[in-house]
Amino acid sequence: RQTGYMRFQGLPPNDPGQQQYQLWIVDERGLADPVTGQSARISGGVFNADSLGVVIVPIDAKLKVGSVKLFAVTIEKPGGTWVSDMTRRVVVGPVNEG
Repeated sequence: RQTGYMRFQGLPPNDPGQQQYQLWIVDERGLADPVTGQSARISGGVFNADSLGVVIVPIDAKLKVGSVKLFAVTIEKPGGTWVSDMTRRVVVGPVNEG
């Protein structure tokens, strides 16, 4: 259905005027492939973390997602980016198949 939620705990608070977290949905091509045609890394949305420490992010993929292999979170400029170099990765996690 191309929808879902991710729950994060323990992310350091960010200043939305300086940087924001961005969720990435990664297909079978992995993190290293450049984005060409159908993306290997699809943005799942931009979000902020506050001092409460728990964030629930509704996944908002702007492109159709195929075979999801993992999720990643990066720190990006305010508003996020269409293409991340993934150098400021905060967390990477596999898809829960069960």
